[in-house]
Amino acid sequence: MFRRTASICAVMMVMMLVISCANIGSPDGGPYDEDPPKVVRTSPKEYATNTRSNKIVLEFDENIKLDNATEKVMVSPPQLEMPEISTMGKRITIQLMDTLKDSTTYTIDFSDAIEDNNEGNPMGDYAFAFSTGERIDTFQMSGTVLNAENLEPIKGILVGLYSELEDSVFRTKPFERVSRTNGSGHFTIKGIGPGEYRAFALTDQNQNFLFDQKSEQIAFSDRLLTPSAKPDIRPDTVWHDSIHYDSIVMIPYMHFFPDDIILLAFTESGQDHFLLKKEREVLNKFTITFSSPCDTLPLIVSDDFDTAKEFVVDANTTNDTITYWIRDSLIYYNDTLNMRLYYMGTDTNGLLVQMVDTMELASKVSKERFDKQRSREYEEWVKQSKKDAEAEAKKKAREMRKKEEESKAEAKAKTEETESGQTEEEGVPEQPEQPEQAELSDNSEKSEKSEKKKSKKKKDSDFDEENFVVPPMPETFVGVRTSSTSSMAPDQNIVFTFEEPIDTFDINAFHFSIQVDSTYQPADFLVLRDSIDIKKFTFYAEWLPDTTYQLQIDTGAFVSIYGKRMEGTKKTIKMKKLDSFSTLFINLSNFKGNGIVELLTSGDKVVKSAPAIDNRAEFYFIQPGEYYVRMFDDRNRNGVWDTGEYDSKLQPEDMYYYHKALNLRAMWEVSEHWNPTSRPRNEQKPTKLIKQKPDKQKSAKSRNAEREKEKRGQK
Repeated sequence: MFRRTASICAVMMVMMLVISCANIGSPDGGPYDEDPPKVVRTSPKEYATNTRSNKIVLEFDENIKLDNATEKVMVSPPQLEMPEISTMGKRITIQLMDTLKDSTTYTIDFSDAIEDNNEGNPMGDYAFAFSTGERIDTFQMSGTVLNAENLEPIKGILVGLYSELEDSVFRTKPFERVSRTNGSGHFTIKGIGPGEYRAFALTDQNQNFLFDQKSEQIAFSDRLLTPSAKPDIRPDTVWHDSIHYDSIVMIPYMHFFPDDIILLAFTESGQDHFLLKKEREVLNKFTITFSSPCDTLPLIVSDDFDTAKEFVVDANTTNDTITYWIRDSLIYYNDTLNMRLYYMGTDTNGLLVQMVDTMELASKVSKERFDKQRSREYEEWVKQSKKDAEAEAKKKAREMRKKEEESKAEAKAKTEETESGQTEEEGVPEQPEQPEQAELSDNSEKSEKSEKKKSKKKKDSDFDEENFVVPPMPETFVGVRTSSTSSMAPDQNIVFTFEEPIDTFDINAFHFSIQVDSTYQPADFLVLRDSIDIKKFTFYAEWLPDTTYQLQIDTGAFVSIYGKRMEGTKKTIKMKKLDSFSTLFINLSNFKGNGIVELLTSGDKVVKSAPAIDNRAEFYFIQPGEYYVRMFDDRNRNGVWDTGEYDSKLQPEDMYYYHKALNLRAMWEVSEHWNPTSRPRNEQKPTKLIKQKPDKQKSAKSRNAEREKEKRGQK
């Protein structure tokens, strides 16, 4: 009986093992959860009034999580002390640290941060609201924040409202209501009460919700905003699965106004001015960088040398990055330079005052390291020179030996020819060589071969290393970068940019000619130093289409402050034919400003610019391709885009983008008509040019539909 029972148990264990092996993998536990979380209970109640609790608890029907809460969750009115937000299981707890204001609607806007914990299904746009007073304010306003200079959407900038309409409120009081922009620069401010408001945008660097630092990016609008709402309907798509839609239904909703607020953000000029960094990468120069542009250059004083004579100042257009080139090697060979820097800096009161900074600039490349590098270069030059000299000696020895062998062969041939002629004339038969004579002849030949080998060996090694004189190292020319001359358009010129400042240049070292028929004739030209960059020169000429030019520059045409010469060069310059270019005319309408129109690449880079004279901008000699167009209103007529200033209520100069690309082809003359104000600013910039891409829209993953599709595929 015991044996039978044991057998039955063994069979059952085997069957269970087989069944368990057959069931390896995830069992089908039913359909995936695709429903978003739902709020089942709140404390206090949603839209409750006369509430004084600083603690808010939200409970859901499933476990949840918050995605990027620090960026997405906004409390309005803004909290000067950051709220504490925590999640646990099915619960979100918010602890407001600021004292609650009387008769105020509080809104906690979660945006799309709430997701279920397992499948990541988003709850959608959700905001919780309560009031400390008798009523709940439910109006909303929405719009877009753009960079004023290039209409690029700005993500993450604060947008706030004030019901107080005085200009000073932006500098003295925190926002009353607040929101933050998403990846499209879009914002929605919720919990607004009746009345009139003004809107502002702010990159709040010190998190006090008001504008008190010049480095903060801001936007302001003079438009008075009055909130309103009306019932409306919008289309909504009902999807059959992730690919096919079932139907489009019209959904009723409450439409809040205004929903078209455009704020153009900018950073004021004249930022706090302070010394940002100072560095000396190499011995003969150092660079000083300031935090912002300045009208004047700093003053450098040293007790060891006269800085006014020894420095060549190389400053950029805004004087915030300045490179000082040191002329005298006796000075720059010092590993450390001791100097005093006098400059205008911003004090604690925000005023520009003279400041002094003591500088001890040590070079990252010491004189010792510099000398070692020079020694290594010289050693390499000596080694290479010896190799070249020895190779040249061997080459000459081989050539000499070859000539000697050829001479001997010619002489031998002549001798044999003469002896042969004499024998035939005399008719004397040739006597056979005697043994002793043959032996002497063999010894003579062996001796001759040995001498040849010795001579060959001596000639192959004919290099006198002891008396070898090292030739001088080749001249080091000043480095230069030349703009392309292979595909020039007639409205371009040749630009030379040198690696170090140029001390002198000789206009007589330039030889420029134009091809007429089959000959070259001298042509007029001009060479000018750049008014800002002391390392840049431009060669100007009257270039004609479909014409060939020659430009020859003698060695030494340019000489740097260190005595380095420019190496001579010769260029043949071929101008393209007229029919290889395109022409574009931009005709403006409904515009009364001073427009500067700019032609852009697909990377938003300016290729050409032209003033709109009588509302018409003309572009010639355009390389065929895809282009975009923008324009700014040059109000002060200085030729560049200028930023705004809040205290003087000066908005930045208006920028407009043409909404589509222009495909320009060779021989085309395109005339485009453009009304810059026909579209709102947030709809002007072509999508291809926008670098700030919209946030990815969250949605349920439709895993059930995907699984059904997989099952059908397996069948």
